[in-house]
Amino acid sequence: MPHNIVLLNLNWLKLSNSIKDIISSYREEEMKKLSIFILASAALLIAGCSSTTQLTSTSVPGKIDINGDASDWGTSLKYLPDEKVAIGVSNDNDYLYLCLASGDMSKIMPMFAGSFVVWVENENKNDNTIGIKYPLHNIVNESRIMINPGEFQEKGRGMMISKMIKDQDEIRILNKDNFPLTVISVSDSSGLTARLGYNNDQFIYELRVPLKVNEQNQYGINADPGEKLLIKFETEKPDRKNFGREGQEGNRSGGMGGFPGGNRGGGMGPEGGGRRSFEPVDFSVEVTLK
Repeated sequence: MPHNIVLLNLNWLKLSNSIKDIISSYREEEMKKLSIFILASAALLIAGCSSTTQLTSTSVPGKIDINGDASDWGTSLKYLPDEKVAIGVSNDNDYLYLCLASGDMSKIMPMFAGSFVVWVENENKNDNTIGIKYPLHNIVNESRIMINPGEFQEKGRGMMISKMIKDQDEIRILNKDNFPLTVISVSDSSGLTARLGYNNDQFIYELRVPLKVNEQNQYGINADPGEKLLIKFETEKPDRKNFGREGQEGNRSGGMGGFPGGNRGGGMGPEGGGRRSFEPVDFSVEVTLK
């Protein structure tokens, strides 16, 4: 074989190997970029799914009376700006105590137009889940909201909400499959109980759940100190995305009166009018018992 042909073949082989190295390096670089992209996407996805607020049960000075009044909680309520509510959780040897407060009408009204359910789940004992549905759906309350939203302007709001609270005289207990176990009267202050209240432009929800199921308390969660509870808050989804009519005066604030990050009133629409958009309640907190 002529010498120049041998050199040509050698050069071609070197060139081929160089091209292969370039392609291999390119592929490795692209794979690195792809891996980084996948990892970054996964991190964002995990961050988006890990939105449950972590809370530790707090010690509240004195006795907590379940009466729809948040004064027993002092400064123990934690404001959640994304949910426009404040949450307080406490416990003693016998009961779990919970308080939810909001001055945002876009959050309050769906509780009355539909139903409001608090789910308490013992994360260490999956079969111990209980649902408390209160307030219950009331066609009269729904009609008040749907037909005459003007009554919820600032001057008449307290009176109307007080009427709707008065109509709520029953608490429904659910199992983990959303099956109703029993109905208890709001007037029954023993064992599991809940109350609603409205004062100083604040809607108050208080709940007490027994930590042990026994002869005195048929419904509870069987939880011990140090265990974690997942507490979910949700309203039944209304049939309509927006309640009310055009042209009504909207509220003049979007936060929560008396708590960081908000003002009195409530976020039902821009000042001067517009459609009242109500937001369903749907969030969770993870609580460590003391």
